[in-house]
Amino acid sequence: MKSLDRAAVRVLLKRLADAPAPQGTARGAMCYVAAPPPHRADYVCPKCGERTVYDGSKATAETPYEREIPEIVEWEIPSCRRVFEELRKVAGDAMVFDESQFCRKCSPKVVLPKLVLHISYKGEKVREIEKIDGSDLRILTDFLSGKLLTESRGDETTPLKHDLPRLQELLGVTPHD
Repeated sequence: MKSLDRAAVRVLLKRLADAPAPQGTARGAMCYVAAPPPHRADYVCPKCGERTVYDGSKATAETPYEREIPEIVEWEIPSCRRVFEELRKVAGDAMVFDESQFCRKCSPKVVLPKLVLHISYKGEKVREIEKIDGSDLRILTDFLSGKLLTESRGDETTPLKHDLPRLQELLGVTPHD
């Protein structure tokens, strides 16, 4: 699939909105202690192979976001890559995961890198959604697979209906367009 059909996505969103939320959700494990965020991370670009080092300890009052970048590089990008492989199975080439802003060679002018998802609809300009994460890719995968439940971090299973506003935002479609 090279592009999504906006009308078909609208039908799926309406189905989700109108369906009762499934019962029997499951809570995930609660016994894990969160690891401290990394202070430094090496990003290796999958396109050009260039290595970019992010050091959060160099963050200043003017650049507090630099503390978060190593965490994104170490944890979020690998998670997004795994989930995107699942999304690709249902969306094909209609969606493209873009992490190129984290490569200083590919994106030398980017100061605050973000993860981006490109979504193609038939006959329309490609839609770019910035600041995505693994949860966004997971709900898109489950939604496009026709599921009514989604698994979040920590193995918690919740109704996908709870994520309807975020799905509409990501897809740029509402059930009543």
